[in-house]
Amino acid sequence: SALDRCREFRSADEHVEAIRKAMPGAPSDGIRRVFNGLVERGLVVAAEDFAARFLDAAAKAPPRADAGGLYIRACDRPAQLQRLLESLHDHARRGFPAQALTVVDDSRSPEAMAAQARLLRDHGERSGAPVRHVDAAAWQRVHEALAAALPEHRATLDDLIGRGRGEAPRTGPGRGWNLALLLGAGRRILFGDDDFVLPLKLHPHLQDGIELDAHEMSTVRFYTDTQAAMDAGHDADFDLMQWHLDLCGAPIGHAFEHESRLVPTREQWRRIAPSRLPRLVPEARVVATMNGHRGHSGSVASDWMYLIDPTSARDLYHERNRYLRLIESGRVWMGPDRATTMISTPFTPFAQDLSRLPAFVAPDERGEDGTFGAIARVLDPHAWVLHLPTAVGHLRDREHKFLAPGSSAVARNFNYFLVDFLARCEDELFAGTPQARLAAVAARLEDLAAATDRDLLRMLSEYLQATCSGQIRRLQTAAEAAGPKAPIYWTADLQAVIKANAKALLYDGPPRLAGWPADLDAGGCAARLRRDLSRFAAMMRAWPEIWQAAATMSNRFA
Repeated sequence: SALDRCREFRSADEHVEAIRKAMPGAPSDGIRRVFNGLVERGLVVAAEDFAARFLDAAAKAPPRADAGGLYIRACDRPAQLQRLLESLHDHARRGFPAQALTVVDDSRSPEAMAAQARLLRDHGERSGAPVRHVDAAAWQRVHEALAAALPEHRATLDDLIGRGRGEAPRTGPGRGWNLALLLGAGRRILFGDDDFVLPLKLHPHLQDGIELDAHEMSTVRFYTDTQAAMDAGHDADFDLMQWHLDLCGAPIGHAFEHESRLVPTREQWRRIAPSRLPRLVPEARVVATMNGHRGHSGSVASDWMYLIDPTSARDLYHERNRYLRLIESGRVWMGPDRATTMISTPFTPFAQDLSRLPAFVAPDERGEDGTFGAIARVLDPHAWVLHLPTAVGHLRDREHKFLAPGSSAVARNFNYFLVDFLARCEDELFAGTPQARLAAVAARLEDLAAATDRDLLRMLSEYLQATCSGQIRRLQTAAEAAGPKAPIYWTADLQAVIKANAKALLYDGPPRLAGWPADLDAGGCAARLRRDLSRFAAMMRAWPEIWQAAATMSNRFA
């Protein structure tokens, strides 16, 4: 149809020409009348008029919540925390304001916790900024205060933030994050880990504007030297940490304002098709922002390197000896070269808007980053994540060597399973409030948990099969994109990764998710899945009340 030919922003003459090609033989004046009719009915709008609706909504939006400072997850690594704190001092020495700092300390070693307390006190004295050390005792006080206020949710609180006691400590990177979401309730916060290092840097090949079509645009540049990766990129003449905070919680229309530093370029406007972006509405807001990473990648295997874009792949494999070093222990600059809107969170969000009910995260295992984005989309169908062209330094406490390509098939723990399940539910949710939408998803999880063992096992098997077959398709696509000139050493390793996943397709034993015991039988798999589904349903039902109680009690937690 004529309308189908006019989805992207183009000049009037270009639209008329597109309609003419769709209606060969039609008279020119008739085609022009068709186009004018689309304009008169508001079905085709100019980019300026489209942006004006968003700018108007941004101007009328209520003031954003106060900033609550920087929250850092720390765990038994005083040397890492010391390096991060020193980088914060360097940031302040450049003339940028020091952020209030809260360290959420999940250390199990009393010596490490004491050392981190001393480091934090010293940091406060040097910077003049407020500091807060949430050690085991303070953590437990918050936990007990919330449990006393909401005794019916005590078990769920234990799941979300419980550290455990005695001989049964509870660990998991999501617990400290959930605690930060409660401590910062009502504000906008920055969030990171103790192995991060400032300053933030802009992408080495920085581009202007913002891409609004909501897909992953990260590229990767590889380095054999850690310091070279850390030094890569551009320093900004403005405070990049404050940039993240200023954008967090803003209406998406703020991106069209010059002070955002994100105004789309002409070519970016030409790629926007509003009818294909149902989330791009004036009431949409930025619930979080993300950085890329530079330095250590954070991965334990190299298989992800065979799924990157063609330009990044060529940087990986263009010289054999360098390639061999990179797949063993490569350093990276990973992130988009321009701002891009997203609906997922492949990295830990840096700025998080806690002025309204935020997403919680999976308390156990890795992959908690993805659960933040998935639950944020459940809470608000118009929630956006903004991935800025910045990267934070990431330095592990020790060197790691990657597993060889094809050492295992793609692995998915329950957190990844949950993210995929929630994605399938999104378009079927119609409830108008975040609480009701969470309750609707909880009912879906409870419904699945009530299935028979046979149905649960069949569904798990199909999920794991689909995961491996999808991985194979993506790898084959990467091989096709590289073309016949790709070096044989890279192609051979990519084929090894494909074979590992193809072998996994032939497995016919109990369908175990990653992280489950290797000796778990079929009945145990069904019971484990049922337990985790029920746990998360309970979290979704309880989270709104828990978060609201924390917001009400925030002065007691300060």
